[in-house]
Amino acid sequence: MKKQISGAVSAIIFLLLLSSGIFVDFIKFMLWLFKLQYSAPETSLAAGIGVRVLTFLVSYSLVGFIFKSIGLFDSKLMSLVYFVISTLLGFLLAYIVWIIETYIIVVGIILSIILLIIFLLLIKNRKGDVDMDLLSKTIGASHLYFQTLKNINKNLIYLCALEAGELPDKLNEILYEITTNIPRIMPIKYVDNKLVTVEDDGLLRFKKTLPDLNEKFKTVIKENYDLLESVWQTRNKFQHSMHDVFKLQSFSGTDTPLEFIVEVRDKEFEFTVPDLISLVQDLNTVFAETITSIGVQAKNKKMECSSFLRKLLTFDFNALNDIMSLEFIKIKILGRTLLSL
Repeated sequence: MKKQISGAVSAIIFLLLLSSGIFVDFIKFMLWLFKLQYSAPETSLAAGIGVRVLTFLVSYSLVGFIFKSIGLFDSKLMSLVYFVISTLLGFLLAYIVWIIETYIIVVGIILSIILLIIFLLLIKNRKGDVDMDLLSKTIGASHLYFQTLKNINKNLIYLCALEAGELPDKLNEILYEITTNIPRIMPIKYVDNKLVTVEDDGLLRFKKTLPDLNEKFKTVIKENYDLLESVWQTRNKFQHSMHDVFKLQSFSGTDTPLEFIVEVRDKEFEFTVPDLISLVQDLNTVFAETITSIGVQAKNKKMECSSFLRKLLTFDFNALNDIMSLEFIKIKILGRTLLSL
């Protein structure tokens, strides 16, 4: 009785489906697939074999994976679906191969252009990574030089506070700090009896991120040449034979900047506070511009503004130049105040 009922229900469902026209659409679709099989564009023998093998592998793998996942592997429905997918995929691959074989030159040019664009994008991204890494190294190194220049400014203000014959040990200490640190932030050496920059030393090693720094240092040397010779000679003896450095005499007044003469192995070198102020102001200007350049590069490369970078950008050498531009007596009062702390 149950079989008769289920059979009747099945018959009713079949009649309903038949009357809906769905079978007509299905039959039309299958006929279209059969026609599609024999309407594929002609390709070479080798290409035709390749298309069939690739069609089988892709279609069977895809259909097999789907039906194995739903537990209907090797079912009749799987065979039907495989036929549909393989027919469509085979036609598509045959059409693609036919286009390639027919328009091989055009396709080759298009593919070459696409590959070239991809290659250029990869190089650009790689260059960007390299530039970012170099900028990070520049920022890390710059902090040491900025801090050293800050200390030079501080010691110069101390020097402004001293008068002739006052605190000789402090004067020697300040002279040592200034003459030793200036060549550290601006690498120089003698070549053919002439002071020149050392282009592979200090911040000058970062030519790509600080391309103008060497020319700026050359300008500083040109405008302060005699003083830098005195700094260099004194620094060398402080480094290698400090007992050969003697302060012979000094001059100053209440409102007059300190002047003193240093003897280094029978050679005398004169130092004056105004000359030292002029040199340090030039260095302050160079490093203020360097900080601005680093900040602009970091912004353009959308570098994360870490606490270290923010601290680096807070070095204000323009403000120190404003102090150095004050009347000497005001700098002297500031220096004596700092010395008394």
